[in-house]
Amino acid sequence: MTGLLFVPVALGTIVGAHNAVHFIGRFGYRPFGVVGLLTAGAGALVAAL
Repeated sequence: MTGLLFVPVALGTIVGAHNAVHFIGRFGYRPFGVVGLLTAGAGALVAAL
């Protein structure tokens, strides 16, 4: 069961990394850093509940 909980994280990382390559050139690094930190914080909050 625990292993299945990491599948969405792995898929999200793959898709996010692929999309980030295309969008970093257009928008820069800062927006992705902010979104990444907010997403990590939300994930930590959900895991703590």
